[in-house]
Amino acid sequence: MYEKIQISNFKCFRDIEVKGLKRVNLIAGKNAVGKSALLEAIFLHCGAYNPRLTLIINAMRGVKVLKLGSSPWGETAWDSLFHRFNIQKPIEISALNSDYGARMLQFKLLRTLEDIGRVQELITLSQEGQLSLQPSIGATQVLELVSIGDEGSNSYYVFANEKGISQTPHPAPPFLTIFLTPKGSFAKDDVECYDGLVVQGQHERIMSYLKKFEPRIRRLASIQMGDERVLFADIGLKQMLPLSYASEGISRIAKYVINIAAAKGGVVLIDEIENGLHYSILGGVWRTIARAAQAYDVQVFATTHSRETIIAAHEVLSKEKSYDFTYHRLDRIDGDIKLVRYDKSDLGAAAETDFEVR
Repeated sequence: MYEKIQISNFKCFRDIEVKGLKRVNLIAGKNAVGKSALLEAIFLHCGAYNPRLTLIINAMRGVKVLKLGSSPWGETAWDSLFHRFNIQKPIEISALNSDYGARMLQFKLLRTLEDIGRVQELITLSQEGQLSLQPSIGATQVLELVSIGDEGSNSYYVFANEKGISQTPHPAPPFLTIFLTPKGSFAKDDVECYDGLVVQGQHERIMSYLKKFEPRIRRLASIQMGDERVLFADIGLKQMLPLSYASEGISRIAKYVINIAAAKGGVVLIDEIENGLHYSILGGVWRTIARAAQAYDVQVFATTHSRETIIAAHEVLSKEKSYDFTYHRLDRIDGDIKLVRYDKSDLGAAAETDFEVR
């Protein structure tokens, strides 16, 4: 599991360190203080060797079309990832993981002809797996990722020009990471995860988690509808219903526990965890997430805007055998993002005195 993470020159973060991480970690703060950006930095670090994840996090924000070579300012697909667009300084994300040791990732734009020339022979643009591109005339843009870990230092590249996107080969990441965004409910990937759990005989445990919130659920089944498979629930009616029709809240909880189970031994990132959930069940949701994370050896990072979510997590997880939970709040102070960590006693006092901790 991650114990600490240091982030420099990434998005809104000039330099920030997150310490004292536990199995379940919650991050809050006002809008535009970097909650989602912190999850994105962790996501990049979990990838370890894959520079193309930088484009994937842009796509998750809705930036799916890259305008290459058409900007009068000469911008690249990656400029916005650098703090205050300072592309002269590399992005650095360093972390200590108790299972995999220390690793530093350094992301650097290659801007000079000399830098691009030394990797020219690596550029092999293929059509396979391309992102959507806006055709234009321009030079190839290159992002270099240097990954420094126990195996030494290695460089990996992603290239973009009017012909498409390509990257150099890279190893698989050391563990699986799943990033859940607040948009939408159940997706194709979630159904595939559930089908995989059925094959492994793990679906009954998922059902036991869900029945605590909806006792009427008898079984789940993925059913082909048109071009995709949809998860249906049997709740004792004449016929099964799509799970999201039966209950949006249960669908959201199912999404969380299914993906935690699928990411066994890895990391799950959840942006705006309270979306679609009534405040009255938040305690049960946190208990379920914590126990699923423990059962599948998964580390969870989540964000929230909700005080009820923070206090519910503290109160419920205080009653578990181990308080394997930490809460961090991000604040903008004098134009810089700072992080405040609350321990168990801090959150206990806040709950008793109605002190604001969001």
